[in-house]
Amino acid sequence: MRTEDALNELERVLDRAVMIGYPSLKIIHGKGDGILRKFIRDYLRKYSHVSRFEDEHQDRGGDGITYAYL
Repeated sequence: MRTEDALNELERVLDRAVMIGYPSLKIIHGKGDGILRKFIRDYLRKYSHVSRFEDEHQDRGGDGITYAYL
């Protein structure tokens, strides 16, 4: 997925998660060169409803997956 498309989708999913009251989201962006992960995490830093985020456990995907806590 291209960065712009991914960020638009992320915004849509985050808004729904906040409205529904989900406590966290699991964002699968893959490892690759880390470019998409960087843009997603930069976006999460600016999103007011995200309290923190972290990598998934290494055995379950590591830095290819980001957990965002709402």
